[in-house]
Amino acid sequence: MAINIILTSGGVVAQPAQSLDTLGLLLTPGRPFSSDISQSNLQARLDKSIKKLNKVKNRTGLSKRLVSAVKNELFGEYLKEYMAQSSFGETISQGKYDCLTSSILYAYFFEQLGFDYKVYELNYHLYLLINLEKKDILIEPTAPLYSILINQKDISNRIEEYISTNKEQLDKYYENDYEIHKPASFDQLIGLHFFNLGVRSFNVQNYTAALQLTHKSKNLYPNERTKELEALCIAHIMAKDPEEKKPLSVAQ
Repeated sequence: MAINIILTSGGVVAQPAQSLDTLGLLLTPGRPFSSDISQSNLQARLDKSIKKLNKVKNRTGLSKRLVSAVKNELFGEYLKEYMAQSSFGETISQGKYDCLTSSILYAYFFEQLGFDYKVYELNYHLYLLINLEKKDILIEPTAPLYSILINQKDISNRIEEYISTNKEQLDKYYENDYEIHKPASFDQLIGLHFFNLGVRSFNVQNYTAALQLTHKSKNLYPNERTKELEALCIAHIMAKDPEEKKPLSVAQ
């Protein structure tokens, strides 16, 4: 049985996969990013979308047409304006999204519909691959148009482009001196969401909020970046004078 993690007021608790309080975690990361949208209202909204998409699934099965229907539903109902380091609450309430919050929504829908998919994490971006009829379909999560690639050569070229762009950006930002390109689980996407918001708080000098968000990220997805951000936050809170560094950045 798969085990997931739930954050509670008392710490971290292992739970069966179906018990993961996904929406609660995403909507209430902590001040100033917690949403005023209730979890029940969001669930009802998502359920309405899934019901609509299941009608397409009943006609077409797990098909390219259903993938397109998911994309159209997301950009028609949820994803309106690109904004780097968006919170999930901002995505749901204002339509502001980045590659992470849009990937979380894609993953949620694909999971509910039964697709065989993976979300791939790079240092500064994410993308999705769906395995359909023994072939991959690539989803660029931030693009409302031309976001679905089916031709296998086009997919290979796009992935090479992602990797090349990622390498170019590695030396621009402070926190990464190593390359990331690997699948990310849904729990890890939530951890990345906390990390992104921690970086956003750090960059406006709200170091206490940044540290709290980093701890939540670390509980779900411990890695070198969370350790590094945690150390930076503590150094600033303790009124030390860390060496001047380049700005922090995250997947956008």
